[in-house]
Amino acid sequence: MKVKPLLTILSLSLLSACAVKKPTQSAYGSFTDARDGQIYKTIKIGGHTWMAQNLNYKVDGATGYASDQADVKIYGQLYSFYAAQAAVPKGWHLPTAAEWDQLKADCPDLVNKLNIRFGGEYSAGEHMYLGSKATFYTSTHDGMPVITVYINKGDPALYNNRQGIGWQLSVRCVKDEIGSTVTKNYNAGADKIVKEKRKPANQNYGTFTDERDGQVYQTVKVGNQIWMAQNLNYKTDGAQYYGGDEANAKIYGRLYGFYAAQAAVPKGWHLPTAAEWEQLGQACPDLVNTLKISFGGEYGAGKFRYLEGMATFYTSTHDGTPLITMHIDKGDNTLRTNRQGIAWQLSVRCVKDQPAE
Repeated sequence: MKVKPLLTILSLSLLSACAVKKPTQSAYGSFTDARDGQIYKTIKIGGHTWMAQNLNYKVDGATGYASDQADVKIYGQLYSFYAAQAAVPKGWHLPTAAEWDQLKADCPDLVNKLNIRFGGEYSAGEHMYLGSKATFYTSTHDGMPVITVYINKGDPALYNNRQGIGWQLSVRCVKDEIGSTVTKNYNAGADKIVKEKRKPANQNYGTFTDERDGQVYQTVKVGNQIWMAQNLNYKTDGAQYYGGDEANAKIYGRLYGFYAAQAAVPKGWHLPTAAEWEQLGQACPDLVNTLKISFGGEYGAGKFRYLEGMATFYTSTHDGTPLITMHIDKGDNTLRTNRQGIAWQLSVRCVKDQPAE
């Protein structure tokens, strides 16, 4: 009886079957957060370097599960949306929904590869799902609830969800790629990443001295308009520092009610209309860097909020309904329209009046 050929065929078949299962290309490393010295394990999958641990940097709007420091060492902090953006270290970013989808495609075994820890969630005064669910913020926010991703323990699938910005969730970060920017465009449920070389917008910087108090503001010419490249910081009734802290004014300027904003604008300048903001957004894709946007938050309903998470500006467009305002989320170069009441205290940028023709 000739058994050897049969064994050879079986051996070759097994080798072929095993050869189909190729491990995902990955390379582990580490990253030290210069802010607090914490060391995070990292992993390179495809063209991206991901943190292989949950972020654990302490900021306002972040907490350990049930405030237990023992859990923080295992699961990291739970962050609200704007706290998550503020906590991301320099050189890294909050991943888009598309980047999570790409990770899922590149790495079927992402639970083990990324060392996923099931740190649960926090909302409405309740901690939940510790040890059974890992939920992460994406940076994809189109005015509706933010797109989040989650993994249930025992199920390797990555699912999409939508949750409000007040939910506190885990955070993973992706390393920025040198020489490129990532812009997010939300369209029909698909988050597209467009990578392009850094090209400075046509710009011409200068300065303006406010003769009322001697403050000097940097300015920038974009298209045919000259904008302040700093938030207004003129003292007037109806304006205040974020948190009542004067040190914040040096960085973020003051927060103004609508009428206070109009009163504070210096002679020869004006509060921009919604149309002027929209024109600026079209003429200047790299708005955050060109206008040196500082994320000074806002004040309303008795609360300061979103410092280093969001920049919100008044427009002069007021049609009897709540005012049109403009906001930019940190980590997202998109200029978005909103409507807020005149009592909200927001940041102010001014545009130079153009001489009459």
